Amino acid sequence: SELKIPVILSSLVQIPMIRIMHGKNAKIGVLTASSNALTVDHFDNCGTCMDDVIIHGMEHNTEFRETILEGKRNYFDIDALRGEIVGTAKNFVNKKQLDALVLEGTDLSVFSHDIQKKIEKPIYDINSLIEFTYSVVCRKQYS
Repeated sequence: SELKIPVILSSLVQIPMIRIMHGKNAKIGVLTASSNALTVDHFDNCGTCMDDVIIHGMEHNTEFRETILEGKRNYFDIDALRGEIVGTAKNFVNKKQLDALVLEGTDLSVFSHDIQKKIEKPIYDINSLIEFTYSVVCRKQYS
């Protein structure tokens, strides 16, 4: 059923807007915890097509996989985790020549600033979506 308030559950809902902003031929990447976890339904429910983006997962990175995906440890090496996430994002953007990057998952958003410093491309994540939603619900007074 429909609600009368904004509901935001995934950064993927930004993809239609990103497509309009960057153009129909722009290459949009989605970096996610596990590429196998995203389905056609995720994209359909966000008003976009899975084939409209390039997806890459973090599941092959040891620190990320063991701490975030598998929960094998209650502690993690923040520098190793940052290195894996930033390095993976940079390689993904460069290899696929992306124009914009969507971070799907709150574990990745923590490093969005570090990623953007390396890739020098627009990054969209749950935080950018929250900030946008807040700005339309709680308008700033300009005069």
